[in-house]
Amino acid sequence: MSGAFAGLLSEIPSAEFLPAANRYLIRQEWMEGFATCVHLTVDLDSGDFELRSAGHPPAIQLQALSGESCAHQPEGPLLGLIDEAEFEVARGSLAPGDAVVIYTDGMVESPGRDLAQGIDRLIDGAHRILGEGHQYGAQRLVDELGSPDDDRALVLVHRT
Repeated sequence: MSGAFAGLLSEIPSAEFLPAANRYLIRQEWMEGFATCVHLTVDLDSGDFELRSAGHPPAIQLQALSGESCAHQPEGPLLGLIDEAEFEVARGSLAPGDAVVIYTDGMVESPGRDLAQGIDRLIDGAHRILGEGHQYGAQRLVDELGSPDDDRALVLVHRT
């Protein structure tokens, strides 16, 4: 699946990626049945970004100037389930020092804990850990906050 998706990324506009990935999975009659996905496009000059999601946990934007954070969770169904699915877009901008954190559910889910609590824990940890610097920040977040019993992956996009 990753090879097919990489090919799609290089061939189509970003707004068409999730619909194309969805059509691909439906045509494959994939045994897993569905997948979650998040797609982030960032203009490296302006910091403007677009985010689309297919059933993925919300992306978290950490704002350097205010020390605040906000969640971006555009609506979109899981990939591979609904023909002609539509995926909303969330738009934002990264100011210098800001970061966006995209992560798998293994970073925020654990038995007996509400998902919102896990997201709050990730936000608090990201502010604390990234307050010490962004170098190796993604690895430090995964090591400290990720569940040892689930998928643990995190992408950290930081604007210098």
